[in-house]
Amino acid sequence: MLESMKESKILVVDDEPFTRQLMCVFLQRQGFRNVVGVDSGEAALSLLGMEHGDSDELCIMLSQTDIDLVILDVVLPGLNGFEVCQRIKEFDVDLPVILLTSLTGDENRTNGVIAGADAFEQKPINHESLFGQIKKLLFHKDREDKIIADYETLKHLHKTLPPYILKETDKIGEYEVIKTLGNGATSIVYEVKKENSVETLALKILNSKEMHSPDSISLFRQEILNISQLDHRGIVPLFDHGIHVGFPYYVMGKVSGRDLAWEVDNNGPLPFDVVLRVARELAAVLDYVHNEELIHRDVKLENILLSENGDVKLTDFGLSIDANNEHNDLSMIVGTPLYLAPEIIIGRGESAKIDTYSYGIVLYLILTGQAPFEETDVNALLHHHCNTIPQRVETVRPEIPPAWGDLVEACLHKNPKKRPGKLLEFTKEFRFLQYAEY
Repeated sequence: MLESMKESKILVVDDEPFTRQLMCVFLQRQGFRNVVGVDSGEAALSLLGMEHGDSDELCIMLSQTDIDLVILDVVLPGLNGFEVCQRIKEFDVDLPVILLTSLTGDENRTNGVIAGADAFEQKPINHESLFGQIKKLLFHKDREDKIIADYETLKHLHKTLPPYILKETDKIGEYEVIKTLGNGATSIVYEVKKENSVETLALKILNSKEMHSPDSISLFRQEILNISQLDHRGIVPLFDHGIHVGFPYYVMGKVSGRDLAWEVDNNGPLPFDVVLRVARELAAVLDYVHNEELIHRDVKLENILLSENGDVKLTDFGLSIDANNEHNDLSMIVGTPLYLAPEIIIGRGESAKIDTYSYGIVLYLILTGQAPFEETDVNALLHHHCNTIPQRVETVRPEIPPAWGDLVEACLHKNPKKRPGKLLEFTKEFRFLQYAEY
């Protein structure tokens, strides 16, 4: 456990003295130095400065108000755990809350989600599972607190030269610029290296045009948060983040290789062994992202890297969102038109199945070398996504085995409920794909 986590202050709320004391002792034995226990929801809210109460137990602990995480029993005298959780989230949406209950049934878990709980543990408590939840939530909170602190400095930093004019040997923080790797609509990516290091990294920084846009800053911040919680060989890792003369940036590993858009544009359909690798590895990384309750929302050839040793990497989480966040703005069409699922276009909401649809478009392109709908007019393209069944890939290139046509067709189904769930498991159903040749 990180040393900083040991300093985190944890509030345990349970009306059973023995259970409360046992939980506090368990947490202290795990290395947490600041553990507070109270016997009611009212006492918890008062301790947090969210509501006044007159608990005798509370009077001893009024100095302990800087809480980093709350462990909250559902069955309490007075306000129950769901009500307390909801009030906490009304005051501080970023304060993690873990609900504990001996009650069973989906209704209780649903009530917990409605109340805004970050995790839900069943009694009798599995301490290993609880400890894992605590570490995960504190890690994310620590990341978010640091990012928020960084962004507060934006109010005081003097803005100098915009990043797009940086040249070789210029510095961003402690990173020396080697060259520009890409210049997008909202950000620039540089190849950089740290002082006294030979390893090159990729640094992404928000450009000057977006610095006065709260939405752009918020999205960039969310991108950092989302990447920071992911740990998978198919995702380029995040190493650092900060502010450079007022411009937020983050640093990630640099992949030696090219994106699939370059490969298809220059070489046409990819060799079968490469298609198979992309299909399997991209399916695995998307399953992982979805298991982490994120939706990528911009799966496309340009965001899939093929390294020199053949590894597949999914990049650019700038549009990714928490699948369970009820505050997501779903009123706008977000993503790249060529890859948009029908339900986004018609405003039916978003789920992980929109990534499945984009995955199907990716397979179509690398198998055939062309898009399922060849349209330059965006409105016509969106109409096709909603209303037109694309040609099967084996009708475009007869040498493609029909199994690939079945796989792509399933992913591109207009009804998201009829698209495959776990992509990697679904690709494995087509076992003979690995033996096919074309």
